Amino acid sequence: MTKHAPVLAALLTAVLSVRPLDITGEWTVTATLAAAGAGKGSRQQRIELVCTFEQHDAGLTGSCRPPGGPEGAPLTGTADGTRVEWSFDIAPNDTAAKQPARFRGTVRSDGSAMKGAIEFAESRGGFQARRR
Repeated sequence: MTKHAPVLAALLTAVLSVRPLDITGEWTVTATLAAAGAGKGSRQQRIELVCTFEQHDAGLTGSCRPPGGPEGAPLTGTADGTRVEWSFDIAPNDTAAKQPARFRGTVRSDGSAMKGAIEFAESRGGFQARRR
């Protein structure tokens, strides 16, 4: 056995014991959107959602809904390390066609919160989320 074997064994044990972040559960998501081309000082739209995630390896499924709202829109996405992405289709009003709402962000290393960017139709903005 070489003199480096104990160091390598300790390193391997540390790497194998690190568990990937799992975002399974219910999250409160707050997003702010501004219309494309909106200038500084333009009105932004605030959106609040409750998203429920089920994580299987790197794959995400679940749903997002308004707080106290009806059944949520089905979502799909991925979670890889601290990076997370998900999307769902929703109509901006009763007469409009459904469009994808896309979220891309990072999860805090303790798994309690996330933040990132949102895209919906021509609007862009940011979001923050906390585990419920």
